[in-house]
Amino acid sequence: MAGSLNDISIRIPHTMKTGAEAEAEIRAVRKRYDEWTWKAAEELNRRFNDREIAGQLRAGRYRAILTAPLDEARLMMYVEIAELQDYFRSVANRVRAMQERYGRAGAVRYAVLDTNTTLHFTRFDKVPWQKVFGKGTAVMVPHVVVDEIDTKSYQTGDKKISRRARGVFRLLESVLEAGPENATADDGTPVFIAADEPGHARLPVPDDELVASALRLHQPRHRSADPCPRLGAACTAPARHVPGRGQRTSPAGTGTGSRRARAGRGRTAATRTEGIRRILPKPGGTSGRERLVNERDGQGRQERADAVDREMAARLLPGPVVRALGRWWEVNASAYADGTPGAHSVRYTPGRWAQITPWPSALAPTSASDDVALSRAEVASAVADALRREAFREALVGAYVWGKGKRGTPGGSGPATLHKILAFDGLDAALAAAVTALREQGASQAYAALQGRVPGLGPSFFTKFLYFTGIAVPSAHGPRPLILDRVLSRRLRRMAAAVGRESGHDVDGSIAAWVWSDGNWSPHRYAVYLSFMHAAADQLAADEGWPSGAAPDLLECALFTTAWDTSG
Repeated sequence: MAGSLNDISIRIPHTMKTGAEAEAEIRAVRKRYDEWTWKAAEELNRRFNDREIAGQLRAGRYRAILTAPLDEARLMMYVEIAELQDYFRSVANRVRAMQERYGRAGAVRYAVLDTNTTLHFTRFDKVPWQKVFGKGTAVMVPHVVVDEIDTKSYQTGDKKISRRARGVFRLLESVLEAGPENATADDGTPVFIAADEPGHARLPVPDDELVASALRLHQPRHRSADPCPRLGAACTAPARHVPGRGQRTSPAGTGTGSRRARAGRGRTAATRTEGIRRILPKPGGTSGRERLVNERDGQGRQERADAVDREMAARLLPGPVVRALGRWWEVNASAYADGTPGAHSVRYTPGRWAQITPWPSALAPTSASDDVALSRAEVASAVADALRREAFREALVGAYVWGKGKRGTPGGSGPATLHKILAFDGLDAALAAAVTALREQGASQAYAALQGRVPGLGPSFFTKFLYFTGIAVPSAHGPRPLILDRVLSRRLRRMAAAVGRESGHDVDGSIAAWVWSDGNWSPHRYAVYLSFMHAAADQLAADEGWPSGAAPDLLECALFTTAWDTSG
């Protein structure tokens, strides 16, 4: 496939000449590109269960290339082919990483956790799974368990249970932040969260849903030489969704509970039993070039996601959100009078981070045992100072500590995870590459430079690093980086779901849940987020209930802490 892409790329003229011969040359290259996408999509659909992989070949830009004036088509082909090459390299790397990880694990049995087990017994990351159940054990947390734990963290009258639930949920968050190739218990046992797919209808009784999740692990595998489920159903490892360029790169779920289930080789709950639907119709149709099809409305999922994005870009913030943000500003105007969230502070306990080095001198010394406030402005100053000295680790520490606040404990996902991140040999190179990409190419390229590069460092935290770096290092292209985490993604998901229902592009909210997942968003999704937030900030600036010169990060800060209802 890469060879074919390269073959097309080298045939594209570097400059647009005039005359019939030059036009014929471009038309020939465009025809070759069209034919290649057709054949490649058919081949990908034979090899992979996830039809969105082939869907990348004929997304929005494909149609523009076929209909645009020849010179514009030439330029767009350059961009499209470069992005496709990057995308398929990432897919190949992901498949190889999963083969290596789960091949070592053997995946001969799964331990399926339930809510009671995760709340009332030994922490699942401390259990010696390989010793208790034998070599090849993997731990699976069903999505329904994560939701139950999330609910118990705030909807119970028992403060002790709520406190335990919040602790377990933070532990599950650390599993998500580690990424699918790196999430393990202390003994190296793979841990994964089997996220519900968009549109999945749960059974009415949570215990029944949990058992169903375990039974799906036990389904007989299909005969296939494909290396991994959802990419190919023959792998013994848990299923993982490989996203489109505009989508997440790993499941974003969290889970519920615990029954141990012995399972043979098979697929997880993330792998649907519906069978494979083709992105493209089989050859023999009248035109041979029908549009991507979807089981419900004749429109592919990626196309529907693009349509929802366009609608959101056109509509921006709905009335209820604008009014809620106006109320937020009335309360917080004095704190953020300069139109920035620089005064936004969190509290942390320096003594809990004693194991972390290098430690920014602008932060309170780790010998301090009392809680200390740390503002965005202070972190921005510390990061700028560190970047001037190319002390990238120090800059990351400042952003990470501010992001965790008091949630970090010596044995938890704060200091312990950061210590592992700092121990990664390639950390300096990855951070330096991201800073360079931000300065020379833009925020989404900087995001791509960090995504999946550092074990344990997920986008919820590396976007904090990019955000503070962006204050000190202006980008030559595009909008300034902003923080994107689970809370903000859920805010965007809610708005996207409303827009999808009203426009008819996403009547059940499945597209909104897919693109605005709980983590591991793609560089394209991050670019969509930045574009929306900067445009929405301009929208608010024209509203009398919002400061006219406010920065986009003030909107990010406000959305993080603001709730609204549809009644406005």
